[in-house]
Amino acid sequence: MKVFVSLLRETIKQSPEYTEESLLTRDYETGLYRHYNRQGYWADELAAKEHSR
Repeated sequence: MKVFVSLLRETIKQSPEYTEESLLTRDYETGLYRHYNRQGYWADELAAKEHSR
């Protein structure tokens, strides 16, 4: 199976390492999103909580 993405191979190779034994934590997610220069999905959740107060 092939997957096509609009990212450079080197960018993916240099991403934070993940193994099946790794725990998927917010710290790991933050590093991964930062590596790809993306905003985490949780930012919208935090904004919604702030707005509902």
